[in-house]
Amino acid sequence: MKQSPRISKSAYIRGLQCHKSLYLYKHRYFLRDPMLALVKLLV
Repeated sequence: MKQSPRISKSAYIRGLQCHKSLYLYKHRYFLRDPMLALVKLLV
């Protein structure tokens, strides 16, 4: 059985650019700016 990847391609690229960003993205997602999600929905 094939295992699913632990992180997505975009998360991998994020980690290459900034280790702290990847950590926060995967483990502290509740700290994200809620306004950013709203802006993404509107665009």
